[in-house]
Amino acid sequence: EAPLDDVRLFVSHKEHFDELISRTSRGRGLGIARVLIVGDPGAGRSTMTQTLLRRLSGVRVVVVDPAYHPRTLGVVGAIAEELACPNDIETVAARLADEPTLVLVDDLERHLPTGARLKGELNHMRLLLRETASTTHFVVTTETVPLRFFDELSALSSAFERVLRLRALDAAQLRELIERRRRLTGFKLVFEQGLRLMAR
Repeated sequence: EAPLDDVRLFVSHKEHFDELISRTSRGRGLGIARVLIVGDPGAGRSTMTQTLLRRLSGVRVVVVDPAYHPRTLGVVGAIAEELACPNDIETVAARLADEPTLVLVDDLERHLPTGARLKGELNHMRLLLRETASTTHFVVTTETVPLRFFDELSALSSAFERVLRLRALDAAQLRELIERRRRLTGFKLVFEQGLRLMAR
């Protein structure tokens, strides 16, 4: 059996992934992507963004990663750290405009401060999105329930040109996805009782 070699088969919701690739591949003169990907755990948000990173070329990528930035920094503060610049909107926006850039924020809820600072940080992020609307691609993922709260506080969804809502996968779709990934890796999988899975 020949292995598959189309990396798009690694993700679920291929139609959304193709749209994401199309939007983030546009040059500045053709429009800047501001994409919010929404889905519950297991819907494929992180896999989609990680696969996107493998497809990108000719663009600087700024990844906001909770492993390196405490959530007390917020999204804008984490971007400032990645760019090694002061944490203010004007400076961060100017640095992002220096060259074609895509900012990736996976699991937005993990990067925001809690309590009284949350609304201010959401507004800060909306302001950065507005200031970079003609220069910088943004791809942000979040879960469905936190987004409802963020929208109540700051109408966050309205700051994005496109909201992709990923449906949860049923058992048949999940098995098909696992099989496609198996063929990409070349592993042989043996399904045993229950949910146990072995790779060979």
